[in-house]
Amino acid sequence: MPSGQSTTRFELRLTFSWPSGGSVGNLVDAVWLQVDCDYGDAASTYGVLATNNGPAHVVTTARLGAQIDRETDGVPGVNANTDDLTSVDDEDGLLSGSTWSLGDSNVLVVQASTPGFLNVWVDVGRDGVFQAADRILTDSAVVAGSNNLSFVLPFVGSTGNSTVCLRYTTNNTGGTLGPLGYWPNGEVEDHVVPIIQIPRMEWRFDEYEWTGINGEVINSATPGSGGTASGGVSTGQAQPALSGASGTCSFGRFDGVNDRVLLGSPAGFDVAYPPNRLTMSAWIRHRLISSAEQLVIVRGQAGSGSSRLELAPFTRAGRYELRQRRGSSAITIGAAVLVGDLNSWVHLAAVYDGTV
Repeated sequence: MPSGQSTTRFELRLTFSWPSGGSVGNLVDAVWLQVDCDYGDAASTYGVLATNNGPAHVVTTARLGAQIDRETDGVPGVNANTDDLTSVDDEDGLLSGSTWSLGDSNVLVVQASTPGFLNVWVDVGRDGVFQAADRILTDSAVVAGSNNLSFVLPFVGSTGNSTVCLRYTTNNTGGTLGPLGYWPNGEVEDHVVPIIQIPRMEWRFDEYEWTGINGEVINSATPGSGGTASGGVSTGQAQPALSGASGTCSFGRFDGVNDRVLLGSPAGFDVAYPPNRLTMSAWIRHRLISSAEQLVIVRGQAGSGSSRLELAPFTRAGRYELRQRRGSSAITIGAAVLVGDLNSWVHLAAVYDGTV
């Protein structure tokens, strides 16, 4: 059957041959055979119509969920539910996954009638087209009944309502099934799912392009997404900077006097945002016994009157601390005992849930 078509014409011809040679034939009858197909109902930009080689599956007993409908063509709609409003509501294969997060491991739960394989695309860029990078599952095996399938969305994407295309088949397509085209069994379902992004910040002690042995830091003029390093010992550019303008880089070595990293403040960052958690971690080789704390990582604004989180070795008290500072007052959220750690590398990790 040609791609995107649901009918095929069959012709019956009779031909008579004479012993003396020659033949005569005639068309006796022609039959158009209607084949029931399930089409997509995403927005028209996704090419759901037959004229665009839209996704089409011959209707059999293999389906997602409890229902499958029959159409002669795709039924485009921005909410991916037009055929549900005009016919049977068959978009019941996706049981959960109402909200997915960029950069995270997510789970979708699908109900299949028989063992088969699932291919899924999520329009991560929300540009109205399924790109190759939008594929999150390729021929993932499913069993009859409920299936929990894990996937990771790219960290870079667009938040908001996104269109999702599920194509289920009874046989492994070998990765050849795309978001368009005909398949002789199974079902196609389109959904609209909200995409969110839980804010994250990460600051590394080396430049993003740096591949050398010694890590460098960029001392940015203002706090940005990379953070601001303060008090780092300058090498005087003993080695040429492999990344960044000459004279702007310092090695990630600290003198124990007033060294810290002030994390950036991307727009929309909120410690109270679900899941109410901020993690700070650092590898530290502490070499100085001081009467004051040595700030290593600070989340917040600099200055004595600021409100911020601090991760610091506090050698006078013999411990490492994660503290919340409000103005001149500091509240210890968590502490770890510093015992025999001088001149040794230790890994500090602190998790803050927004409460004290």
